[in-house]
Amino acid sequence: MFRLRSLILCTALVIPLAACSGKDASQAQNGLNSALHTGYGSVENGTAWRDIWDSLSNRLQRDGLDAARTQELFARLNTPRTLVPMGAKIKELYSAQFLPSKTSKPVKTAKPRQKSQLERTLGVPGPWYKDVVTRASAAACLDFIRTNCAAFRQAQRIYGVPPEIGAALLFVETRLGRVLGRENAFYSLASMAVTRSPETIADYLDDLPGISTRKAWVRSRMETKADWAYDELKALLEYCFANGIDPYSVPGSIYGAIGMCQFMPSNLPRFAADGDSDGIINIFEAPDAIASLSRYLKENGWKRGMTQREQAKVLLRYNKSTTYANTILALARYITFLEHPALARKAANASALSSKTKRGPTVKASAAKVKRNARKSTAKTRKL
Repeated sequence: MFRLRSLILCTALVIPLAACSGKDASQAQNGLNSALHTGYGSVENGTAWRDIWDSLSNRLQRDGLDAARTQELFARLNTPRTLVPMGAKIKELYSAQFLPSKTSKPVKTAKPRQKSQLERTLGVPGPWYKDVVTRASAAACLDFIRTNCAAFRQAQRIYGVPPEIGAALLFVETRLGRVLGRENAFYSLASMAVTRSPETIADYLDDLPGISTRKAWVRSRMETKADWAYDELKALLEYCFANGIDPYSVPGSIYGAIGMCQFMPSNLPRFAADGDSDGIINIFEAPDAIASLSRYLKENGWKRGMTQREQAKVLLRYNKSTTYANTILALARYITFLEHPALARKAANASALSSKTKRGPTVKASAAKVKRNARKSTAKTRKL
C-alpha cells in the first residue's frame, strides 16, 4: 500500500463536503450529484437505481472494502448510474467487430503517402495527432522539463527514459497535467460495473446493423466489461481509502484513467513511483507522475540505446496506437531540436514548408494555369 496526500483539484466534481455542515452540506451534495453527470446525455430513470447502488456497495464490502467507508460513500451517491461509459464502449467494440471500416477497402488509385518536410526533418514518420507536433507544444514541454529538471534527471538515471520522451508522453496524455479528464472516475467505473444488460443501453445499439441477431455477443461483452470495471473500481477505492482521499475528488477519463499519466487504478500498485522521495505517491503531481510513467516504460521493455523502432514498440504498450507512438517520438525530437538554435530554425522552416505544401499546390497550379492560358490567348490574338 502507498499513501497519497489529499488532492485539492479545481474541477466541477471537487466539493469539500467535510467543510460543510447541515444545510450547507446538503446543498453541496446536491451540487455534487448534479455535477456527476454533467455532460452525460444518458442516465437511468426511475427509483431502482438506489437498490443498484446498495447492491454494489454490499458486494464491495464482501470483497474486503471497509464497510463504514463504503456505506458512507454510496449513501452520498444520490444520482442514477450513467449509461454513457458502457454504451459508448460496447458501440465501439461492436463497430470494430462487425462493421467494415471506411478505410479498410484498398483504393486502387491512391498514391503512397508522402512524408512531409517536417517528418523528414525530425526523422520520425507520421501519421501524428493533429496540431501536437508543433513548436508551441515542444516549447511548453521544454519549459516543463526545466521546471521539473530534478525529477526528470532522477527518472532518467533510474529508468533510462529521456526527459523529452517523458514530457512528450505527458503532453499527449493530459497536456502536461492541464487536462485530467472531465468525469469522476468513481462514478464512471461504478456505473459501468452495474450495467450488464443490453436492454439498458438500447439507445446506443438500436441503430447498429445486425444488432438484433447479436444480442448474446453484446451481453457477453457487457458482462466482461462490467467485471473489468468492478475490479478497477475496487482498486480505485482501495487507493482512496488507504490515502484518505475522497473518491468524488478524483477526476478521470470516461473509463476511469486518472492522474497526469492516465493510469488505470489497477496499475497504481504495480507502476506508481515516488519521484520526489517524500514517502508519498501522488500521480497528480509532476515528480511522481514522471517517475511512474518512466517506471512503466522500463518494466515494459524500455532500455538505453534503443532504436526508434524499438522505442515505438514500448510506447505501443502504453497505448496500442501507431499514431500515438509516432506523435510522442516526433514531439520528443522537436523538443531536442529546440535546445539547439540551428536545429530549431530547421524544424521551424520545415514546419512552415509543410503547412504551405498542404494548401499551396492547388493554388500554385491554378495560378500557373492562368498564366499559361493568358500567354496562349495573347499568342492567338497576335496571330489574328
